[in-house]
Amino acid sequence: MKLYIEDNQTIPAIQILDDGATPPVGFSEGTSIEDWFKYGRGSLGAFFGFNYLTWRMKVQGLVIAIAGSDFSTWNNLSTPEKEIASDLILAPYTLRTSVVSDTIDKTNWNVLVTTSQGTPVETYTGRAKVVEKMREAVSEELRVDSMTKDDADKFFTDVSAMIDTYKGANTPDFKQWLTNEVGSPYENDGFAQKTYYSQAREDYLLEIYNGQF
Repeated sequence: MKLYIEDNQTIPAIQILDDGATPPVGFSEGTSIEDWFKYGRGSLGAFFGFNYLTWRMKVQGLVIAIAGSDFSTWNNLSTPEKEIASDLILAPYTLRTSVVSDTIDKTNWNVLVTTSQGTPVETYTGRAKVVEKMREAVSEELRVDSMTKDDADKFFTDVSAMIDTYKGANTPDFKQWLTNEVGSPYENDGFAQKTYYSQAREDYLLEIYNGQF
């Protein structure tokens, strides 16, 4: 897909067309990080724009093309490009917070988490809210790089079935797994046996499970 921005910059319209499509008259292709950040989701007069996750992925590809997949060439990005990479949580925490404050980074992270989830936590009630609060807690560790993406993914994969039955039927499996409850099937095959386990992590997840949030 290609991004075309109307040459009349007063209130430019946007078109996003398939590769190989005939460029519209009076439009120029936008190829930069700044073009895609500003116009990739559409604008006044737009035919359409990308959804949030697709748009963010496109910007991410452009950032990585300059900064490298390991961000070893981060300084090849301009200051505005670094700001965009920080706004969209596309760089590691230490690099993002060299550009924006931790408070702003947390706000940006919450936008990403809420938008990608699709449902604000305020709309949740009961056990669904407990689960969402736990997801937010693990997500915060991911934000500050105290938990790796691989470990966060493993955690959610490992608990997804237990979480679903907990929400739907209030089954005890998740709590038994979380605490390695003696006498349960998870006494020796639960959270404590996982590579991503820590006592602090168990403690705060258990607090949330018990309604302390």
